[in-house]
Amino acid sequence: MAVALKAKLPRWKVLCVWTVSTLLGMIVLGLIVFPIFVLDVYDWRILSIAGALVGLPIGAVVGYSQRRVLPPQLEWAAGWTWATALGYALGGSLAVTMFGWLADQGGGGIDPIAAAMLGPFSSVGIGVGQWLLLRHHVQRAGLWIVATVLAWGAGAIIALILNTLLPLILSRDQISGWAMWSVLFPYASIPGLLTGLLWRRFVDPLAKRPKTP
Repeated sequence: MAVALKAKLPRWKVLCVWTVSTLLGMIVLGLIVFPIFVLDVYDWRILSIAGALVGLPIGAVVGYSQRRVLPPQLEWAAGWTWATALGYALGGSLAVTMFGWLADQGGGGIDPIAAAMLGPFSSVGIGVGQWLLLRHHVQRAGLWIVATVLAWGAGAIIALILNTLLPLILSRDQISGWAMWSVLFPYASIPGLLTGLLWRRFVDPLAKRPKTP
């Protein structure tokens, strides 16, 4: 039986967990998967499988962390862990495969704009994985996919703006060093923050109410 939210979510806790878990998840995914390009591996089948295999456990950890701050009376949210794991497997597969294709086309290099768009592109997979759960309990659940893509798109836009401004502020040596984190941090944390904000606004009004006997 579908249920609706019956208590306010601890907003600050949700935002912190969703933001930090998303940020760390993306960093770990990048640290584990993207070094394979040093070996000049661009076979889309290998990249797709590698992205999915790495994304699955990372998504499970992210989903479990997010599930811990959801209200216990929202019984169906227990499936949020596997839904997010599946979403990250799909998203990781899309991101790594597309990155490999872009790098192969660019002779090993990749345009910053194209790189930034990998987030919104792969977030389709994340949104679809979570939608598979939400569609059974939330009206117009497809809107969550749109919200997820827009959240990642916002992170990408801000990262691109910072990438444009950094050369005007810092020297080349500084940009190639720690300054890269000033781009990566908003790129991965803003989507977590926005999806955390959107969760209650999305689920509460659209949750399916039990039918009156």
